Amino acid sequence: MLWIVSLVLLGLYSWICYRSIRHGLLVFVASLPLYLVRLHIGPIPTTLLELQFVLLVIAWLSNFEYQLISPRELVRSIRQYVDKRDWGLFSLLGISFLLMLAGGLLGLLQSKDVFGSLNIIKSYVVEPALLLIMIWSVEHRQPVGTTKVTHRSILDYIVALCIPVIFVSLVAIFQGATGLFLPDAWSLEARATSIFPYPNALGHFVAPIIPLTLFLLLAKDRPFRPWQGRVLLAALALGSIALFASQTEAAIIAIAATVCLGAGFYAGRRVTIPLMLAGVITLAILPGPRSILVEKITLQDWSGQTRIAIWSETMNFLTDSPRNFLLGAGPDNYPKAIEPYHTHDYLEIFQYPHNLFLNSWVEYGLLGLVGLLLMIVTLFIYLFRHHKLNFVIPLAAAIVETIIHGLVDVPYFKNDLAMMIWILIALTVLTTRRRQWA
Repeated sequence: MLWIVSLVLLGLYSWICYRSIRHGLLVFVASLPLYLVRLHIGPIPTTLLELQFVLLVIAWLSNFEYQLISPRELVRSIRQYVDKRDWGLFSLLGISFLLMLAGGLLGLLQSKDVFGSLNIIKSYVVEPALLLIMIWSVEHRQPVGTTKVTHRSILDYIVALCIPVIFVSLVAIFQGATGLFLPDAWSLEARATSIFPYPNALGHFVAPIIPLTLFLLLAKDRPFRPWQGRVLLAALALGSIALFASQTEAAIIAIAATVCLGAGFYAGRRVTIPLMLAGVITLAILPGPRSILVEKITLQDWSGQTRIAIWSETMNFLTDSPRNFLLGAGPDNYPKAIEPYHTHDYLEIFQYPHNLFLNSWVEYGLLGLVGLLLMIVTLFIYLFRHHKLNFVIPLAAAIVETIIHGLVDVPYFKNDLAMMIWILIALTVLTTRRRQWA
């Protein structure tokens, strides 16, 4: 039955891609949670989202108007459409990707399951980067020269991201209000998970969209139509409620920190500084909230102590030998590699070390970590340089939230999350089209 429904959906999606590659991209962006639909083609496991991606790539390659098969053609198109002073930054983004890819491939020397490791590299590095290339190749061929067209290009993808956020949030709110359909592992704590297997997965998916939509709605020159504004507002409101229903504390703190950092660009120092001082004074007066916040930030609670234990074991593994230090554990090999170093027997062995930088280091080695750091620095230089352009602050807020959240969690190593991050990077690249158009 699952295969019948999946084939019907894939047939419909093939028709959409045939009619319009751009519509196929937007539908794919709105379908990110479909990675949860697990399928098998003989002995090979796959997901409905991955099959959609295969159809999208086939349609893109067969459409000679949009495809960019040649790397030289891709480089030429970017140089043509971005500001000259930004060309060096986009070159660094390409180098960052190559470093992560090379680190992952070298990590195969550490892997116990080469096929599984290659699948992880494909899902978390190659496919998301290919999605960025497809978005660029399609959008840079659209007519440009007016702000209206460029606004529409970026807004369409943001609205597409909001659609699954609204859906999963509604499910989470229903769970939180009724207590029904909660997984057994989370029913006692009454933590909503929506369609995901655990609450943090909901937080990972929803959290970046909350500051993104908030800062878009706060923009002085609102570059969206009324119906698009209603979608953004629905994603912001429902996503916020769902986040509290899931009790994902790391995501809530990351969003609060991101909003404080981004508020200065919109409200200015005269408004932001008094608000921050008011918050500090409030925490000083009320000892209850202050003690809770300090406990969370300093990792003194059980969750924080668990992460400290994981990080300690991970660093013991990485510093045990030059080979581990350079190559990491290999893609999808961390649980097996960490077994000899697992000294905290009261804890399970987790899939990842729950820190963005350690996650990248153990998965893609030192080269991958350098690539990640280079990508973050490059993006921030670009975003700071162009913070006055429309969409830059909202997109920066989504990326900043992911980085802050990633200090204590794993907001990338899932099919939907990896795709989402590279979609945000793609939209950031698109803000440079035809230079100054804000």
